[in-house]
Amino acid sequence: MDIARVRGLGNADRPDAARIATNRVMKIETVLGLVDLAGKPVTSITKKVCVLDGGEGMQMPHMIGYLKRGLLALVEHYKICS
Repeated sequence: MDIARVRGLGNADRPDAARIATNRVMKIETVLGLVDLAGKPVTSITKKVCVLDGGEGMQMPHMIGYLKRGLLALVEHYKICS
């Protein structure tokens, strides 16, 4: 994947869109990192489930706890619930 190759309806590269997308991804990394005091389990599990659609090992209670912490951080960041 090349984040610098964001395209719209045409085939021209859009560096402005690539920069915006990169900034948004970095903000998500920051939000997840702030809850991830134990290293990277919250970040990696949240990405694994929500981005890569992987579920292996998720039956373990501590993995579900990491995912819950990551999702709650994203809900708060995006102000999804009132």
